[in-house]
Amino acid sequence: MVDIRKSDEPKPGNLVAFAFIILALGALLFGGRVWNHVNPTPGSESLVAVLFVTTQKMTPGQGAASASVIVEEFCDDLGIERRRLLAGQSTDNAETWLGEMNQAGNENPPSLVFLLTGGKVSAIPIPDGIEKTVAEIEARK
Repeated sequence: MVDIRKSDEPKPGNLVAFAFIILALGALLFGGRVWNHVNPTPGSESLVAVLFVTTQKMTPGQGAASASVIVEEFCDDLGIERRRLLAGQSTDNAETWLGEMNQAGNENPPSLVFLLTGGKVSAIPIPDGIEKTVAEIEARK
């Protein structure tokens, strides 16, 4: 005789389907972001990180910009990594990209160094003030 009553136990097929849906959503949400970061669309470079390479001889405006909470929050809101190092500080044990940025910034400190998704690194003198620094970062986002 066949038992036609409803079972309270979940069917294995339902669990597999549910797990597959969760994995697919995770891949779409997270994987797309990572893939675009690693393999950007040609001509669509975006700002990944900024580095302040500081010295003792900065102007007060440059010092304020490099240590500004406003600049830090602005970068956080855009998902841009923000770091600050003293000129000549070693990055031997740091990530490769940070070492490359530090090298570019140490050529003419005090510097604001930009890293784009394609790996391009560029440096400018730290702007004299928080608003000018935010404008420089915003222009490259």
